[in-house]
Amino acid sequence: MATVLFEPEISVSATVDLNQVYVGLIQQFPLTIANTGNGDLIVSSISSNDASLSVGNQSLTVPPGQSRQVEVSLLAKTSGSYSQTLTIENNDTQKVVSVSAAVVE
Repeated sequence: MATVLFEPEISVSATVDLNQVYVGLIQQFPLTIANTGNGDLIVSSISSNDASLSVGNQSLTVPPGQSRQVEVSLLAKTSGSYSQTLTIENNDTQKVVSVSAAVVE
């Protein structure tokens, strides 16, 4: 008799380009985290080393074959090119999402 392993498989976009955002205004965008595996995907944290980039729901469970959205907020403080990352810790493979934008006044 074969043993069936229940393993999650995270699927998330590697990059998010917000195009143009404005200094001092909060830009919110959804980030979809999908589970293409056959076991529960448990996201333990979503974080950034930049305080300008934050996530509303930092831990969640995604059942097999489903997806969940988390709301990400960017509050840019200076104009210019913005580029940072979000790190998603989970019970599959750590994922890093690059977030970029052109910040204008």
